[in-house]
Amino acid sequence: MIKAIFAAIRRAFSVNYETNTKAIRNIAIERESNTRIIFRFPKCILGEDVILREENNFKMMEYEKNKQYTFNLFNVLYVDAIGIGYLTEQQKTIRSLGSEMEITNANDKVLEVFNLLGLDKCFFSEKSS
Repeated sequence: MIKAIFAAIRRAFSVNYETNTKAIRNIAIERESNTRIIFRFPKCILGEDVILREENNFKMMEYEKNKQYTFNLFNVLYVDAIGIGYLTEQQKTIRSLGSEMEITNANDKVLEVFNLLGLDKCFFSEKSS
């Protein structure tokens, strides 16, 4: 019964995006060009709700050299400590490959978390905040 409830909740909060690459669970990964890749997150709190699901399997994510990765947080309601850790880890991995990472379309609550932690300048360009 509980599994059915959780499955219904997942279906209610999933957002379908048409992508030309692939999707990991409900996170769409769209290759906009040869050098730009966009991650579009579903309506969620970015943290345990999304990151720690076994089926997302983010540890298997393979990034490419010399690319621009954009994490579009338009649908993200809030970012918790696990979400901050995830984004920080992704940025470290992406930069180690000589690629760049940017977060776009974050709402005021998400921006406030980054500002309070002093991470706003690490993740946001002036045009995206």
